[in-house]
Amino acid sequence: MVIQTRLDTMHQMRQSGATLDQVGSRFGITREGARQLLTEHYGSTRVRELLTATELARLAGCTWKYIDKLRLQGVIRPAMVVGHGRTLWKPETIVTIIMYIDRHRCPVCHQPVPSNRQVYCSHGCYLEARRYKNQPEEARRRHREMVNRWRAEHPEEAKQIQQRSQAKQQAKRSLQRYQTVQYVIWRKCLFPLDTVVRVLSYQTARGRVRVEWGEQIVELPFSCVKRMEKEAVAAK
Repeated sequence: MVIQTRLDTMHQMRQSGATLDQVGSRFGITREGARQLLTEHYGSTRVRELLTATELARLAGCTWKYIDKLRLQGVIRPAMVVGHGRTLWKPETIVTIIMYIDRHRCPVCHQPVPSNRQVYCSHGCYLEARRYKNQPEEARRRHREMVNRWRAEHPEEAKQIQQRSQAKQQAKRSLQRYQTVQYVIWRKCLFPLDTVVRVLSYQTARGRVRVEWGEQIVELPFSCVKRMEKEAVAAK
């Protein structure tokens, strides 16, 4: 009777979401020992017949990254989170995922979007959608109205998208500025002093810069290069 009560307690802990390590620690046995006891007396260590993210992805025909993306978007919610962020899902979630994949179609060809892509079903449809400027004025007007309506319904997401877009544009302008201006080595480093180099990229957090000189591309401290004055560039 005592042994059965102990097994029932272990089973209840497992069904409440406790990990095998936690069950084993509670009763002074190893993780493998807890797994063997639960499997022997209850047939499985599965929690309430819930599915792991890997099993859910396999049954729904997608990847576990796609499952995580839908979770972050709020499309699906895990039934339980156990041990180091491990998620468990109800079997009914499979239907939700399949229905979402079927509804989430490519805006260009209206085919289902594969789980490894975001909006368009293929790169060809992405390029076709980028031909916005070549569309008739009526189509562009409808597009602007749809975008404005979405921004009004999702102000926080629209703000985040705008901030990311501004950051990308700023990084692009910064990169173009470095690439179009000539720099010269003015502190001792791998290159001789007064060597004219071209800056490829600049990492602000590390204070490093990737420069090109001939066929060589190396990474140097940004303090080793100095922007050339217009008069010096003209003289070169």
